[in-house]
Amino acid sequence: MEYQSELEEGGYPDNVIIGAAGNGRQAIFIDIGVGAHSGVTKILFKENGEYKSALTETEVPLTFKPYPLFSRDINDDGIIEVGIQAAPPETDHLPMAAIPWINRWYQLDGQGSLVKEPVIEEYSDYREGYRFIIPENWRGKYTIERKTDEIQALSSVGFIYIAQNEQRTQLITLHHIPKEDWDQKKQELIGDNRSYLLLGQNKENMLAAELPQSSNELSGDSLREYKDMLHDKESILESFVLEKSVVYKNARYGFGFSLPEGWEGYTIVTGEWEGLYLGDLADGSAAETGPVINIRHPQWTAENPRQDIPVMIFTLAQWDGLKRGEFHIGAAPVGPRELGRNGNYVLALPARYNYAFPAGYEEVERILESNPLKPID
Repeated sequence: MEYQSELEEGGYPDNVIIGAAGNGRQAIFIDIGVGAHSGVTKILFKENGEYKSALTETEVPLTFKPYPLFSRDINDDGIIEVGIQAAPPETDHLPMAAIPWINRWYQLDGQGSLVKEPVIEEYSDYREGYRFIIPENWRGKYTIERKTDEIQALSSVGFIYIAQNEQRTQLITLHHIPKEDWDQKKQELIGDNRSYLLLGQNKENMLAAELPQSSNELSGDSLREYKDMLHDKESILESFVLEKSVVYKNARYGFGFSLPEGWEGYTIVTGEWEGLYLGDLADGSAAETGPVINIRHPQWTAENPRQDIPVMIFTLAQWDGLKRGEFHIGAAPVGPRELGRNGNYVLALPARYNYAFPAGYEEVERILESNPLKPID
């Protein structure tokens, strides 16, 4: 390798990626393994036919990470970021493997040095397959506490606000709930009047966020700051990223739809919805029509059909007309349910889509409960 002489850290390259650096130049990002499981990152530019380090000898150690964290374009802006891990406050007493590490992702500035503030700060759970993007107004004001169940499996991750006067209270708790326990857990949350949001699922667990209702532990400036740090459900959904999910993207109608891993290999079956006139105009002819996108499970067969996930597509004008009662769809007393919308279309779920209760309808209900559709403008 032309840049082999640059690798003098006593380690070996775990990951090499070529891409744009924050200063507008192309660079080689080399994540080097050091010791049993740690690493550093070197960044090389080519100048006058030679590779030179972008970081000084004193800057390279700043990229040290206790566990592998490979450089990548973490926020899809076309620029490669360098990941560095940090321990949350009040976790110094924990063994390294038990620390809930925070990942901070940095770009290079115009001079080729790491910027002071990360472009993204996140908590990642690689086993469960998700990332939680830390809101910017949380930075420096929170810690993380993880809890395990009786078999030592991670069951929840709590994000806790720490005020300047050291008062503490919950910001959000992420629960990992076995699928077979979800219905019972959901009823407990509802029965206890605890606010929750289903975020998604993986092969084993349902992933849900429990939201705080109020805080009796805070007062004065701490309470005001805490209230400013609370985010609505839509913001929390945007901050939660399922890494292992299967995503169907429809560029024509502008939406993405997250699916569990077991839906890898899904097929798309297109259909059409038909809206009929009401009242004096009712003559059996179609007032409006539009497409239906059916996402079909890979195990579906003609002999053993499974529940599809249907997404109806309406123009904004059609949706307004439906809501004004200008036409109706089907015989159900209720109309389609909106899943999301972009600048051109409303994306909706048909009423009584699962009336026949085919195989897999329960899984589809759980998928839909986790707000899987994301509009794309």
